[in-house]
Formats: sequence, structure tokens, C-alpha cells
Amino acid sequence: MQILAPTVLTLALLGQAQPIIAQGVKSSSVPRASGAPVTNLDKALTEVMEALEAIPESLSDRKPAQGPKAKDEALKVWNLHRATLEGALKPVERDEVIAALGRMKASAGVQSAEAALDASEVLAKLAAPGRSARLGRVDRHCQRAWLRVEEERWSDLPDLSAAFEPFLDSDGKTHPKTVGETRRLLASWAKALTGRDKVRAQQAVEHLLECVDGFETPEKP
Repeated sequence: MQILAPTVLTLALLGQAQPIIAQGVKSSSVPRASGAPVTNLDKALTEVMEALEAIPESLSDRKPAQGPKAKDEALKVWNLHRATLEGALKPVERDEVIAALGRMKASAGVQSAEAALDASEVLAKLAAPGRSARLGRVDRHCQRAWLRVEEERWSDLPDLSAAFEPFLDSDGKTHPKTVGETRRLLASWAKALTGRDKVRAQQAVEHLLECVDGFETPEKP
């Protein structure tokens, strides 16, 4: 993948807009431990990641008309927090994010959504390690699977069973219903892949995304 120079691509992305920098923001505020106090970086990362997430969600939620608006909003939020996040990223990570945002802006549909996931994947390195971060990674795997099935890229799919496996192993007592439903859906996903059944494969992923939400919240008896 060719990485464009950040100074050139950033200007192209943001129309030479000046970054808005929160006072006192330093790259040393990167959250690296659970339970750390909320920082300007925490806020910036959450807002940008949520804005980027809305782009692939517009497709997996079957609302493609919302994609262009979601993309414009993601670029707006990135511009707001760009200096904070770029200051916390390593130079190579910064270049990867800027390049991904460039692809996102220049494309539409599945290509734009995958580029948003690429940017999110790099930005996620700034998140505090823990359960939420791991579930976020599973969510991105599911979104990417849905997008690639949409283009019938059957040989280029993420391994969803491996992505969910740690939660299936650890959450049998705390989330028994979600674990059971996830296992059923993974079997449905595997069967759909064998038959290259696009409709059933995407339906399985859509319900697996609901299971990700289920692992995030306490399960009622």
C-alpha cells in the first residue's frame, strides 16, 4: 500500500482547515491502562471512532443512503480532533490513518466503508487494552466480513470463529444466552460460506453484530 505524505493528503482531505486543538493536550495522555482518568485523547478517540463506525454500519444496517452523510460527519469530527490524535500516533500510524481517510473520502459504498475500518483499526491502537477494546475488534471483523460478502470476496473473509472464540471460552457463565446464540450463528455463517449464500451469510453477520452488543452488557437471567 502506498502511503501518501501526510502534509499533502491532509490538506486535500480537510481543505487546508486549521486543526482545533484542545488546550493542554499532549501525546503522553494516551490511555494505556484500564481505570485511567478520562483525557482529551479519550474523548477525541471515542468521537472519531464512533463517527467512522457509522460508515460501515450504514451498509450492514441496510441504510446505504446514510453513508455519504456519515462520511462527511466522520471527516468533520476527524478535523476537530486531528491534532490530538496525530500527536499520539506513531509517524507510520499517522500516515496510515491519513491514507485510509483519503481512500474513504475518494470512494463510496463498500470501498469507503472498508477504508473507514482501516482507519479505525489503526486508531484503536490508542485505546486502553481490555474487554471493550477486544469487542471493538470483533465488531470491526464482523463489519468487514459483511462488506466482503457484499462483494462476494469469498476467499478474503476474516475468521469470525477465531474472533469470537475468547468470549465463547470465558463468558459461558456470565453470558450463557449470548454464547449459545453466537455458536448457532457461527455455524450458520460457516454453512452459508460453504454454499456461498450471500443472503444467509450477511444475515448471520448482522445477528453476530447483535451478539457483540450482548457481550458488552450484563445478561439478565
